[in-house]
Amino acid sequence: HWLTQTMRADIYVAAPGPGAGRPERRIDPVVLDALLATPGIADHSANRSVIVRSSRGDIALDALHLAPGSYAGVELSADDPRTVWTEYDHGALLLSDSLAWRLNLRPGGRLSLITASGPHEFPIAGVYHEYGSGLGSAMMSLDVYRRLWHDDAITAVGLYLRHGVDAAKEIPRLEAATGRRQALLIRSNADI
Repeated sequence: HWLTQTMRADIYVAAPGPGAGRPERRIDPVVLDALLATPGIADHSANRSVIVRSSRGDIALDALHLAPGSYAGVELSADDPRTVWTEYDHGALLLSDSLAWRLNLRPGGRLSLITASGPHEFPIAGVYHEYGSGLGSAMMSLDVYRRLWHDDAITAVGLYLRHGVDAAKEIPRLEAATGRRQALLIRSNADI
């Protein structure tokens, strides 16, 4: 159920590399532009996965630009989605249920993260269900992350196809768009 709920895009593209949150896992910006310009792409979500220091230890952080279809993929724990997403867009964090439990935090609380310019207190807007990590993770707006960490890299993108475009036929076009500049993991939702 969680995978079906979470995985909304038609095709997923990720930078290969060891472990989640490693800073070297990034899609080359020229390659990313070429992928997004490929005919058949209607929209995209983008993710920067990193490990950040906090007042409570290291935290896995997903900085996200969400396509309109992606918001429904985040299953919130009994929070009002309109309020949560408005606060998220203005700089608040969302915490996975396991991270919220581990740190004994809840919506309305605060968590200090060490940014490129020092500690910054983030309000917690909501809690979401996540089964990919036992330690949990936090989520924030990609725009907020870029502003505070001065990191424009992208780790992965979810591509939404135009109506009638077949993912199996689009993948070779995406592979060609990389121009052999970077090897990427490109998989359709159906294959995953």
